[in-house]
Amino acid sequence: MRSGIPVRARSDLHVERDFELCRVAHTILNNPGHRVELSLGNLEHQLVDSMAMPLLTRPSAYDVIVTENLFGDILTDEAAALAGSLGVSPSASLGDGPRGLYEPIHGSAPDIAGQGVANPIGAILSAALLLRHSLGLDAEADALEAAVDAVFEHDELTRDLGGKASTQQVTAAVLSRLAGKCRVAA
Repeated sequence: MRSGIPVRARSDLHVERDFELCRVAHTILNNPGHRVELSLGNLEHQLVDSMAMPLLTRPSAYDVIVTENLFGDILTDEAAALAGSLGVSPSASLGDGPRGLYEPIHGSAPDIAGQGVANPIGAILSAALLLRHSLGLDAEADALEAAVDAVFEHDELTRDLGGKASTQQVTAAVLSRLAGKCRVAA
């Protein structure tokens, strides 16, 4: 396998139609030396406005969507409705090499800053992406994701998901479930 991030999908790769994006996607798909290995079915080009409805009505049809930043922001905000909140969705902006920018899709949420009501799950899952994709720590990323799953299973939720827990309470719940699952290097 080539070095980099393997991307595996069950079906098709959907590319929002944009000249520069299509050029980049073409490079990814047709350059055997590129850092991303793709094991995909068909490549489908789609205009962003016509992508919005099927993304909500048939989300399981999409494993990978490649788009430029603005349209990616719009589609991820829309798709967050499927998860129930912008607060639970992580994101990664990846370039050449192992470095990336990891953040929740909601950004800094300045309208609720300092109130203790922001959902920390998107930020926590963004850290799991960092562990997996930039640091190569798959087991640690899996443990972090399992801790988040356990918090959801016990309905320890912030108000955006219908719960009453604060940012700090949800973070503490994830950390308590994570304790003992990862070995800390000395």
